[in-house]
Amino acid sequence: MLGESFGEVLEGARHGDEHAFTRLYRDVNPALLRYFGAQAPSEAEDLASETWEALARGLGSFEGTESAFRGWIFTIAHRRLVQHWRSGSRRPARAPVPVPTGGRG
Repeated sequence: MLGESFGEVLEGARHGDEHAFTRLYRDVNPALLRYFGAQAPSEAEDLASETWEALARGLGSFEGTESAFRGWIFTIAHRRLVQHWRSGSRRPARAPVPVPTGGRG
């Protein structure tokens, strides 16, 4: 984390420092997008966004090293991806709706 220790950046992000959270985001988000892009390309941006939302909610409880942080965020990402797949498999396929032609054939 260029010039700052991971612990300092993490602590800043926990206390609402936008600069610190941005540092975490810029460091990790490209890898998240690659992960989701390989698994669910059309949903990669949304899944990454949902992962960051979950991370922001749980950031206060995270303790660990930078390596552990990366593992933690990818665990969140994987769970989000599985949830995405499961919810998609439960939705029934939609049959095309016939369009009336205006007459009685």
